[in-house]
Amino acid sequence: MRIQTTSLGTKNEIKGYTLWLSKNDTEKWATRSGNSWPCSTARGKAIVVEVDSNGLCNCTKITMKVDSYELDAIVSDHLPKEYRHLWPVWE
Repeated sequence: MRIQTTSLGTKNEIKGYTLWLSKNDTEKWATRSGNSWPCSTARGKAIVVEVDSNGLCNCTKITMKVDSYELDAIVSDHLPKEYRHLWPVWE
């Protein structure tokens, strides 16, 4: 997992970021013990999401259909606390 801030506000508050999840990240997430996602469509796939102050603005690496609930869950589980205010699940 890698995350990069793409936009800062006037008081250095985070206003945008890009999150990269590798094939290994999504594989581990979908098969973790006691909290797996058995019918995962993201499992073993690389995902890149770009988020700005309006929410999700780009999903360039999602080449398969991923259920919106699964996308919310996998991104939420990987986001550091300081980025969560920009992901709708955390509102």
